Amino acid sequence: MKIRISKLLSWLYPVQLEKVKGELGHDLEVNVNNGKIVLDTATVNYSYGNLQDIFDYAFQQTALYDKTIHSALIPGFGSGCVSHLLHNKCDPAISVTGIEADKEVIRLAKKYFPEARSEHVRIVHSDASEYIIKIRDNFDLVVVDVFVNDEVPAGCQTIDFFSHLKSRLNMQGKIYVNKMYRKDDVIQPEELEENIRAVFQDVQVIPVSRSGSQNYVYVATRRRKVFGI
Repeated sequence: MKIRISKLLSWLYPVQLEKVKGELGHDLEVNVNNGKIVLDTATVNYSYGNLQDIFDYAFQQTALYDKTIHSALIPGFGSGCVSHLLHNKCDPAISVTGIEADKEVIRLAKKYFPEARSEHVRIVHSDASEYIIKIRDNFDLVVVDVFVNDEVPAGCQTIDFFSHLKSRLNMQGKIYVNKMYRKDDVIQPEELEENIRAVFQDVQVIPVSRSGSQNYVYVATRRRKVFGI
């Protein structure tokens, strides 16, 4: 009942359902804006807001929704907005493995967002750069959306990181990597692109501007080698 009333009121003004300190040290907010529940930090949207729009645009630009996908790995699961897009616009039966480093994010996701409680979703509490070394499953799709507040951890932007992910991709599988531009970022978009291209031959860059922020979504395909090339 509280959430239903909050959704109605949110058409008049934003409503906050819960605010907590995350395991990684920054504030997490569950807010309702224009009838939609979102997960935010004090500075950026974490799930179901601009972030979901960014991936929806990138998926449409690359015709992902027309592909056959059986399994997906999502490092940086958040509250499940990418998983929600895949299940609602691609195939409701896709098996999703989400990696999330913050226990509080997982708790909030399961409390407020039905996608996180889906029978087709498994959420692993782990650092993404550590978990991908241990995992042995292969996937048709990998979507990397790892952020700590507005910063992508350096360990999730390395050649080694993308090499491990490539080894977990099925042949013809795709990987999407989201990067927000920050002037003071240690690793700039150009360097990230170089690291991805060092592992994948086929890379597409999709610039996306939303609410004053500039994001880049890098899309790479694991293509089967021909005659050893």
